[in-house]
Amino acid sequence: MKILKLPLLALESVLLNCELCDLVQFTFLSKRCFHIAMRMKTPLAVLDIDVSKRFVKCIVRFGKVKKFEWWHYCEENRLRRVSVASIGHRQIETLQFKGRIFSMKEANDEECAKEITNYLEALFHCSIRVVSLFPDDIIAPQRSMLTFYNECQKIYMEGKQKMTYDELWDILENWKPSEKIMINLKIDGENKKLLKWTSPKSLSIYGHSQWINIDMLLNLECINLFDCGLTENDIKVFINHWFHSAGTHFRRMELRWVFPAMNDLTFETLDLEIPLMPYSKERRNRNHICSPFRAINCEDGMDILRGDGLLATVKIFHLFFYFCVWHDRFPDMTGIHIMYPYEPPRV
Repeated sequence: MKILKLPLLALESVLLNCELCDLVQFTFLSKRCFHIAMRMKTPLAVLDIDVSKRFVKCIVRFGKVKKFEWWHYCEENRLRRVSVASIGHRQIETLQFKGRIFSMKEANDEECAKEITNYLEALFHCSIRVVSLFPDDIIAPQRSMLTFYNECQKIYMEGKQKMTYDELWDILENWKPSEKIMINLKIDGENKKLLKWTSPKSLSIYGHSQWINIDMLLNLECINLFDCGLTENDIKVFINHWFHSAGTHFRRMELRWVFPAMNDLTFETLDLEIPLMPYSKERRNRNHICSPFRAINCEDGMDILRGDGLLATVKIFHLFFYFCVWHDRFPDMTGIHIMYPYEPPRV
């Protein structure tokens, strides 16, 4: 190829002006081409992965901007005009179309997806940011696709079909999310292994979280549970744990119930045995920011002052509980939408 006869700086200048899909195709030509592209100074990249019955999709982003997609099909397809690329230790049939690369089904899709992920991580010097798993209709022989790699920052799982507790355990043990876990599916089976979430900072469960117990939550910084199974005593244990600890990272806990048994939850029935103070505008803002664009009105909440000066607020409403710590007592509310308990927040 004539382009490879250019001086290295000139070659890198040409490649930096290519579309990312063309750059990846260039790396397929030889190991030398891969190492030339790998040495280039590209913007800081992250890798997002979607896993479903039909495909594994790898998305390379520069910041929040989607720059390139690689789709690996896990079902038979009729794509033609494919070329063969050397990815890791295997030859993979690929096709470039509309700025994307598609690869064909392999005998071992799990290993193939892992090779592709390793390839993109090495090429762009990036790590896996978000893994999105959609396990519906993935039958037993393919379930290993849900755990084909390890280590990510955030993991999101969504589906209408039930997942067993053991399957959930295997997924979280393999991917080891370091920042956030989001689950929107039903978990079935006996809770035999205690998930302590020792590494992630945040847990959000939408729709069904009655399998969660209080021991799983004590090390987390941010908690959102819907259709919650926690009791008054669990809440009391959690608040007392925070009050008597030296931890300074906890931010908020938000619980919602769908069964009427918790209708009777009040400050009197909670019986915290900790001094409570009513809201004061000199002490804090009336609204606590719960996401980048939303805040919950806590004017009717009761405040708790810890010995080290950290201030927390407890808010109780109809089938709703909110416990938050004020790391900034008077935050800038510009552009923040104020929510009330009857308007479910979106994280």
